[in-house]
Amino acid sequence: MRGRRKARYLALYILYGAEVTGRSAEEMISAYLEDRKGRRLPPYTMELLELLREHKEDVDGVIERYSDRWPLQRMPIIDRNLLRMATAEILYRDDVPNGVSASECVEMAKRFSTSESGRFVNGILGHLIRDLEAGHGPARE
Repeated sequence: MRGRRKARYLALYILYGAEVTGRSAEEMISAYLEDRKGRRLPPYTMELLELLREHKEDVDGVIERYSDRWPLQRMPIIDRNLLRMATAEILYRDDVPNGVSASECVEMAKRFSTSESGRFVNGILGHLIRDLEAGHGPARE
């Protein structure tokens, strides 16, 4: 598995675990490292988790504006966290092409979530990317 793809999988694993258990991402990272006997997480996993820690409120706001009547708490946990990861990459990482962020998260949604998740995630990210590429920035409330 390629480097950033694996890093995204691990970030999703940590974010999912945090939501399911009610623990923080930091606690989940510690538990993961303890289970792996000190093996480190890929740097890109840590970068993604840090991006989300810093920008979670803004990222969630963008997702909710694009998700048309689907509040974040109503979304499947996997979809919600994949959208967070991709939106953070799209908004705050110039070194990752927008299409790559979207494509990777759509594929993970298809693999790990509901039968409709791939289309749902793709629709939201596609709309966001189209607005950004047209120079409009994220949709406003």
